[in-house]
Amino acid sequence: MLKSMRSRMTTWFVLLLAPFLLVTSYFLLTVTKTAAENDAQESLDKLRDQAVVAMKSPDWKTIKLEQLAEGKPFRDQQVGIIVRDAQREVVFRSVTNAPPIDLDPRKKEVREKWRASFGRVENGKYGVILIEPRKPVNRALPNMMFGLSIIVIGAVGAGAWLMVGRVLSPIRALARQTSHASADQLSVRLESPSKDVEMCDLVDTMNGLLERVYETAEIKGRFYAAASHELRTPLQALSGHLELASSRKRSAEEYEAVVKESYTQTRRLISLVQGLLFLHQVDSRTHSSQSTVNLSESCESALEMMTNLMVSRNLQLKESLEPNIEISAVPSHAEVLARNLIENAVKYGTEGGEISITLKSDSDQILLEVINDHPDNVKIATENVFEPFYRDDTSRNSKTGGNGLGLAICRAVSNANGWEVSLHQENGKIRATVNFGAPMSSNDPKTKKKAVTGVGRPATV
Repeated sequence: MLKSMRSRMTTWFVLLLAPFLLVTSYFLLTVTKTAAENDAQESLDKLRDQAVVAMKSPDWKTIKLEQLAEGKPFRDQQVGIIVRDAQREVVFRSVTNAPPIDLDPRKKEVREKWRASFGRVENGKYGVILIEPRKPVNRALPNMMFGLSIIVIGAVGAGAWLMVGRVLSPIRALARQTSHASADQLSVRLESPSKDVEMCDLVDTMNGLLERVYETAEIKGRFYAAASHELRTPLQALSGHLELASSRKRSAEEYEAVVKESYTQTRRLISLVQGLLFLHQVDSRTHSSQSTVNLSESCESALEMMTNLMVSRNLQLKESLEPNIEISAVPSHAEVLARNLIENAVKYGTEGGEISITLKSDSDQILLEVINDHPDNVKIATENVFEPFYRDDTSRNSKTGGNGLGLAICRAVSNANGWEVSLHQENGKIRATVNFGAPMSSNDPKTKKKAVTGVGRPATV
């Protein structure tokens, strides 16, 4: 019953209102009862004052007090008069509305049934007591207050139910709109059911979320399509070579050529699958914990791996690697990032051109820059190069041997470790930059060496 927000809010509103009404009713009844008691006592005190004045007459015992007791105010209020002397002997007791002679108003049980007013005359020689019976409690007012409270609680509960329903109705309308969004229709645009600022903000936030989900779904879709294409190409080539080799008997040299080509395609498949698995591990955060990594050594290792390829492409290398720069990262991530950026520059740089590798650190940040020559007339879409399997038309040839995952892995690794990676084309060069953030604090600043700049390796190795 209380599963909906509407029912819970209405119930809580009523539960909070009911005690308030009960306390208010009790307070009003108490105030009313006290006011009535004070009025009755004040009226009785006035009649007592009249009796005190009447006792100043010489014939008060025989005429004055009796006449006073027979008067309309005394009869209407059923007030009786008792006069006692100093020895507490009763010297006068009114006939009209005569109170019990042994009545003692000082007792609690007597005060609960009778109301009294005391006075003294003739220097305290006589004491006069006016007594009237207390009226039975009038139940009409408490009953009326109780009935009124029930009516108010019911009316407020119904009003709260309607009001909360009206306030929450835009949420239901928004839920109906959102139900039309699915994995196939993420591009749906929500409209605000009301002009309330809060609802407009909620709709804008949800539209932004749907747009981001839609963009992510599109990227995933393109990734799956590209992955299928990239996997199909070497598989078809491998299948074709094997089918061709088995179609008839061939010489040992021909079989050897088929085996070599099959091995090449198999290695390509292995590289592609390994890249896909690594990208999935990084995106799903299934990698190991971070530790201290020497980034300078990772760059040096990546350069050593690319030595033969740089020689074959006749590339000039300039390096400026500050030694012993340490960062906190997953060990394999720093190595993969440096290797992919340097390998990308070596493979796609202009043959016979220049490669520049710079690693530097200051008090604010650690920067790695990898620069390679690239003709300005051949533009690359720098905003798309970090998408999986993206390669511009000039790079789609068998000489590069790439699989289109290098820069995508670089971005995934950077996002996983909180780094910033970017790529720009300017002045006949392509510049890839990674900002690793602030350097790790060192307990011994003397251990920090100066940067070694200049040509780190000969032009031809």
